[in-house]
Amino acid sequence: PLEKSSASAYFVPHPQTGICMTILYLLIPLSLILLGLAVWAFFWAVKHDQFDDLEGPAHRILFDEDENDLTPEERQRRQEARERKSAARKSPNDSDQP
Repeated sequence: PLEKSSASAYFVPHPQTGICMTILYLLIPLSLILLGLAVWAFFWAVKHDQFDDLEGPAHRILFDEDENDLTPEERQRRQEARERKSAARKSPNDSDQP
């Protein structure tokens, strides 16, 4: 009978399933590389404060416009715009002219 070399034994398919196990030499390093990328991405996110305020944006979307977030100049412009809009809505009969 012919003797098999030790190197060719790795390429022999499983006798029952017929699947060759050499794919593990590719899959194991690939999975370790992906694991390393995932760990790096996690630590990058922590370093760049991605997890500091998880509830703030969820609550902030419930409030349409908060006056406290505006600068004083923007507040003054909004107040003037509201006053102009309410003055434009008044009909001429409601004015105080004699």
